[in-house]
This record gives sequence, C-alpha cells and structure tokens, in this order.
Amino acid sequence: MILGRWNRLLLSLAAAQGHVPSVTDEYVLHAVLRQLVGADHSSDQLRPVTIPQVTGLLADPDTDLWTGTRFADRTEFTTATRSVTDALSNLVTGSLAGLFDAETNFDLDWDAPIQSMDLSRLDPLGDKAMNVALTCLGMWSSMLTSLHNTAGDGAGGAAGGAPRIVVRDEVWRQMGLGLRAVQAINADLRLSRSDRTIQLLIMHQPSDLHAVGAAGSHEAAIARDFLALCSTKILLGQSDAITDDLADQLGLSSTEQAAITGWAMAAQGRALWKLDNRPGMKIQTVLSGTEKTIFDTDAGMRTDPRVEALNSTNGTGGPDIGGQRGEADGTVPGIDGVNDTLTKRAGSGAGRAGRGRPGGVGGAAGDRRDRRARRRSGARDRRRPLRVRTRRGTRRRRADCGRCRLDG
Repeated sequence: MILGRWNRLLLSLAAAQGHVPSVTDEYVLHAVLRQLVGADHSSDQLRPVTIPQVTGLLADPDTDLWTGTRFADRTEFTTATRSVTDALSNLVTGSLAGLFDAETNFDLDWDAPIQSMDLSRLDPLGDKAMNVALTCLGMWSSMLTSLHNTAGDGAGGAAGGAPRIVVRDEVWRQMGLGLRAVQAINADLRLSRSDRTIQLLIMHQPSDLHAVGAAGSHEAAIARDFLALCSTKILLGQSDAITDDLADQLGLSSTEQAAITGWAMAAQGRALWKLDNRPGMKIQTVLSGTEKTIFDTDAGMRTDPRVEALNSTNGTGGPDIGGQRGEADGTVPGIDGVNDTLTKRAGSGAGRAGRGRPGGVGGAAGDRRDRRARRRSGARDRRRPLRVRTRRGTRRRRADCGRCRLDG
C-alpha cells in the first residue's frame, strides 16, 4: 500500500510539472521505488527515499533495473523515461530547489486532532511551488485517512475512530493540477462514506470548477459533477451574475437567489444553506471574540487586526451580535449607526434653538424675538455645512438632515 501511494505521488508531481504519465512510467517508477526502499530484500523496515535518488537512478540505471523492466538496453531505457525524469528533476532545481532535496526535517504528528499546512511562505516561489505543495497535501491526506481507517477495527469489522474532516481551501488552485488531482478529489467525494470522511470544498464561485482543462476534456467532465456530489451547499453572498450561474446549476428559486444577492450581502457570516433538495435556509454564523482573532481573513487589510477584532466584541469576551443580527428587526447592520450620527450632528443646533434660553424673555416682543431666532437658527442648522478633510484641503459639503444623506 505504501509503495503504491508513493508511486502515485511521484506520478502526480510529474503531472504537476506538465508531464502526462504513461503506464510505462508507472511500471518503471514502481521498480525504482522497490529497489531504493529495499523491498526486494528480506528487511522488516523500508529505507527512506528522496526525489534526487529517484531521478539519479532513472538517469543512470543499473543493469538489474533496465533488464527487469524489459528494455533492450540502457539507452532505450533512458530515452523512454527522459520526460518523467526531467519532470521530477524540476522539483529539485530552480525555484523549487530545497523543497525535495533531502529527507523530511520535521516530525508530523499523525495522531494530532488537526493537521494544517500553511502555504503562505510558498507564495514568493510562484504557482509551481504551490501546485506541488497541494499535490503532496492531497496525497498525505489520503494516506492519513487510510492509516486511520485500518489502525483499529471495531467489533463489527468497521474501522474504529471518529470520522475525519478534510478541508480543501482555494479549490481553484487544485483544479489546475491536472487530471490526476481532479480524479483524486472525485474519488474522495464519492468514497467519503466508506472512508469515514467529511469532505469540504471551499471555492469563490462555480466557475472555479470550469477552468480545469479544455472544453470537453476528461477532467472538465469530472469537475462538472462536483457540486452535485456535495449534499450540503453553503452559499455566501454573491453578485447577480454569479447567482444566475448558481441558479442554473442548483435549481435555485427566485426567493433563494434574492437571499444570496441581498440578505447575505448585508453582513458577514450570512449564507443560504441548501441541504440536498430541501428549500434553502438563511443561516447567520456568529463568531466569538477568540474565533474572530483566529479566523480574521481581513487581517492583511488592517494595521492591527487582532486588536480591532477584539474591539468588536461586546466587552465580555463574547460575540458582538449587534453587528451581525438577522432580519428580525428589519435593519441592515451598520446603516442605522451611520444615520444616527448624521442625524444628531445635523439636528443638534435646532434642538438648542427650540428650547430657548433658561428664564427667557417674556411677553409678545420676547416671543417674536424667540420665533425669529428659532427660524434663523433652524435655517442654519438645516443647511449646516460638514467639513470633510481631503488631501487637497478642506472641502464643504451640505448635510440634508431631513433624509440623512450627503449632497456634494
């Protein structure tokens, strides 16, 4: 089982470099791995293998290798395997140098409740490094699932342990890894029940599944069914154009489309949840203060994101649901706070004029003076200018307090 997974990993890595593996490549790599790990000898432990060892043996095969794989001579062997050798050699040269040159230099705790790979440090290396890392991550996840399911059997013969959750973020990247990567996701989705896994695919829009290959290609046909294979769809706020595409693929009603383009766009954490063929449900996800600091996806847009995330709590460490409330009160989060500010600023002067001075002047003359003062003060307040600081200086704008809007 281990050699088979290593073989598939090497073929997937070669495919990520643009090489289309053949059945001969698979047969030769299997023979190379058996020789390198010592599987042909009576040993109870397999030797670790690195990619430079694989490419070295492919480029300079010994007699046992090329005769055992039924080639006429050494030259025929190296000519037939040149393409896969070059594809694997690219993993240890150029921008990818240092990633696969030697044995793994850290211990991964396979028994930990969560394994997570941070790919941010690979961004400067380009898409090639990211594609290779995603290929390895998919294979490791598959291997971990197999080990988890075969580690202990229950009384009924079923694998022991709780189901595992496999999260694939930025699916659009994995769609560009070629046919084998698309086939791996397809198998994980279809076999999730027998593998005891919960598969999560996170994508920006349905078109992420369309850019997997040429129109009519095998991988495009496979990816087209991914949405149908997911029994639960969590649809966050989207624009009208994207929602039209979703409606065609998922059969959304006009009410469900309106919820995605309107209600879900009004606040973070809102989404339309579709469970199989049931009508969509409006769900508002509320994060606690601790969760906000961990899952703050807007961190790069702010100077001190963790402080601002903590400030958005209700002061007790709990979530600030006032800014994430649902539609029970018929308001849109954030809008009434702005309106309140503008209303108070524009109407504060008029309020003072309406009250008059303490112990004001009595009699008709005093009343006339007070009325004239209120009219003048009210006129000034209704058109009180707001000063907006810009880079070019101070610009005057008029505040229309009757409708709470700004006129340029």
